[in-house]
Amino acid sequence: WYQRRVRVTNLEAKPIIYNKINGSNFEVELSEFLQNAHATEKFKLAYGKRSKTVSLIDLAQKDFRDLVNREGSVSLSKITPDVVKSKKFASIEKKSKRSLASCQSVTRGLALAEKFEEIQALALDSKTKNNRFTNYQRKDRSTGAKLEKEYLEKNNLSKFASYSDIERQCKTSLAIFDSEGFFKYLSPKFCKKIVFFFEDEDDMYFVKSLKGFSRVE
Repeated sequence: WYQRRVRVTNLEAKPIIYNKINGSNFEVELSEFLQNAHATEKFKLAYGKRSKTVSLIDLAQKDFRDLVNREGSVSLSKITPDVVKSKKFASIEKKSKRSLASCQSVTRGLALAEKFEEIQALALDSKTKNNRFTNYQRKDRSTGAKLEKEYLEKNNLSKFASYSDIERQCKTSLAIFDSEGFFKYLSPKFCKKIVFFFEDEDDMYFVKSLKGFSRVE
């Protein structure tokens, strides 16, 4: 179902030096670069004569893709990790984070992610939106199971499909964090549509807000 990767130190990943002219696949290079990355990590992005520090959140945004396409030549390198921050992140009780939604499986998580996006686009107050979404998320309701069933049928998927099949059928990249906040699975192609998950020993969670999930107070 997923590949377990040997964790390497943060700075072992070679920097990406991407030039559109050389014909390389930036989405594949970015995925390889981010293997074993931590949710709290920072990176140095350089383009033209400018450079700035970016987070994992920034690298998942449309603005970043637009910049790469616009500049045509960028470099991305890792910054020495903040060990204190990553250790503090590991000690936080993730289940209490409002940025997470229990989903039990990737397919149900994808169905919830789609429904969450749909609800967020409605002209409703935050409380009403949260109540609507909670109705699909709760384990004691049949609405979540029905939502997953409809999602599977729409995408011609089995509930036990492999990650590669899910990604191909749903045109989505999966990114799954382990209990310490490191990637335990990252799609071999970090495409425009990315859905993040967090998995511990007891459950799997859809990450509603990567910013909220990666925050360390």
